[in-house]
Amino acid sequence: MSKTEQTAIRISEELIARIDRYIENKQKEIPYKKLTRSDAIRMLLHQELELKEKDYVLELISSNEEALSEQLNKKAEELATESPNEPVIVPPNK
Repeated sequence: MSKTEQTAIRISEELIARIDRYIENKQKEIPYKKLTRSDAIRMLLHQELELKEKDYVLELISSNEEALSEQLNKKAEELATESPNEPVIVPPNK
């Protein structure tokens, strides 16, 4: 088992009720294990962090693609002005 650290947080009654509903629904998927609030909070944190990390990576990829496309277009324009009689293929914008 990995080393863990205990952390205490304050949670509103409304959020506790939502976590309890999550436990009820999740318990149907895994009836062989009794889920605790701690289990549910860890699961929800893990799921949300995974989503946010994936979103961040996709955002980086997208911004890098846009920057690369801009660089290619700029270079193509430079080449076109250097030798206007030669055809230049410019990649389509996405």
